[in-house]
Amino acid sequence: MTGPFYFFIVNFIIIKGVFMKSNFISFLFGSFFTLSFFMLTGGIFMPKKLTVNSIEIIDEGNNKSGYLVIKNKDNNIVSYLGVGKGDRGLLTLKDQKGNTKINISSNESGGYFKANDMNNNESVYINN
Repeated sequence: MTGPFYFFIVNFIIIKGVFMKSNFISFLFGSFFTLSFFMLTGGIFMPKKLTVNSIEIIDEGNNKSGYLVIKNKDNNIVSYLGVGKGDRGLLTLKDQKGNTKINISSNESGGYFKANDMNNNESVYINN
């Protein structure tokens, strides 16, 4: 009875040690890849503080239009989200100077996406 019991205990310890070693190595590799992903994408070093001067909600009354305007600390419009008079959705993202960088809206034939480059020239225009 001692032989099989001893064999079982020794094999359990060896197998448990191998599994523990592989789990620890997997943990180290996973930690390494996770940290490298965040460091390479800038997730750790990105600024976490956003200073917003005002958020205004503008209701135009009976014509079914309203807007949400977000301004930065310099009182420039940064984001502009709203629905216009023709019940068309509108999303406009602007830079710190107030130049439109991304515009998503709808028109008579469907919708469109417009993006401007850093010189404020139209770089992408997708129309449906």
